[in-house]
Amino acid sequence: MASVWIQSKNGKYLVRWYADNPNEEKSESFSKLGSTRESGTARFRKRELEEQLAKGTYVDPSLSKQLLGKAVEKWAGRAATDGTEQQRWALYNDLGKLHRVAISDLRAPDVRDWVDVLLKGRPWRDGKPLQPGTVKRRLDMLKAVLNQLVADDVLVKNHAATVKLPHIDAEVLPENLMPLDEGRTMLAAAKDNRIRVMILIGMQCGLRPAEIAGLRVRDIDIESATLSVMQQISRTRVPTSVLKTKASRRTVPMPLSLVAEVKSFLEGKGLDDLLFQTANDKPYSSKDMGDWLHRVAATTALSRAYTWRDFRHFYASSLIRHGINVKTVQRRMGHASAKVTLDIYTHIWPDQDDKTREAIELVWFDTAA
Repeated sequence: MASVWIQSKNGKYLVRWYADNPNEEKSESFSKLGSTRESGTARFRKRELEEQLAKGTYVDPSLSKQLLGKAVEKWAGRAATDGTEQQRWALYNDLGKLHRVAISDLRAPDVRDWVDVLLKGRPWRDGKPLQPGTVKRRLDMLKAVLNQLVADDVLVKNHAATVKLPHIDAEVLPENLMPLDEGRTMLAAAKDNRIRVMILIGMQCGLRPAEIAGLRVRDIDIESATLSVMQQISRTRVPTSVLKTKASRRTVPMPLSLVAEVKSFLEGKGLDDLLFQTANDKPYSSKDMGDWLHRVAATTALSRAYTWRDFRHFYASSLIRHGINVKTVQRRMGHASAKVTLDIYTHIWPDQDDKTREAIELVWFDTAA
C-alpha cells in the first residue's frame, strides 16, 4: 500500500513516500510547507504524489532523470534487425543538445527546436542540414523511444507526440536541377576512377549513395546491361544491410557506355565481393561518399555544391523529359509509390496542354468524318 507523508527536520520539510515497498522509501526536501495549491512547496508535492499513486501514473523520479542520449543508446542496442539498428543509431548521432536533457525534462518546444536545427543545419556536422524525409524519420524514431519509455513506466507522457514537421515544399523546380555541363565538370574533377564511376552510376541510374556503395559483383549483369539494387551499405555491420523499403529493390538499365566502365571493376572479384572498395579494401560508407563528393566539388568552379540527391534528380528529370511514364520513373527511382514521384517532380513534367487539346479535337472532329 502506497503512503505519502511530510516530516519537519532542521527547518526543512521532507516529503517522504513509498509506492509499493516500505523498504524503498524516497524523499524530497522543501524549504516551505505551503499549501496544496502552491507549487514548489511540500504540501503541493504531497498532493501531487498522492494523485499520481491513486491514478497509477506515478513514475520513479530517479528513473526519469536519466539522460535522453543514454536512453536512446540502450534502445539502439536492443534493435531486432540491422535496418532498425541503423535508424536508431542515426537518431543517437543527431540528438545534438538533446543528448544531455533528462527525459523527464523534455518538452514539446525542445523537440521543435531540435527539428528546426536538423532542417536548417546541424552544428555537429559543420552546419549540414538533413532532408525533410530524413528529419521525419529521426522524429518518428524519437517518438518511438519515448513511447517505449512510457510503456516501461519510466515516463508519464510522451511530449514529442504532438510535434509535427513544418510544411516544407519537397518539389523539385527546373531551375534547381544540375545542368549537364556541371555534371560533366564534376566527373572530370574526380581523379579517383572509383569515385568517378560511382558518380556516373548516380547520374545515369539514379541510385542512392548507400545503394551504390552496397553493389556487389553479382548485382551487375553485363549481358542485359542492367544492375540490380538488392542491398545497401551498412552503418553498423559490415558490409551490407536490407534496403529501406520493398520498392527500393529494383533492376535499373545501364547505358552501354556505363557498362564498359563498370565492367573493369568486376575483374578478379568473387560474386559476393563489393563492386567498390576504398584503397584500404574497406567498404565505402555514405559519409565517405559525401566527403569525397565535397572534396571533388571543392576543386571546381561550380555554381553550387551538388549532392548525391542532385544526381538522382538529374536522372529522374532526364527520364521525364524524354517521355518516360510516371510508373516507370517510380520503379527506376525506387519510390514507394507513383504519388511520391509526382509530388517531387510535378514541375518537371512537360506541359500537356497542346496534347490534351489535340486529343479532344481528334475525338470530336476526326471521327465525325
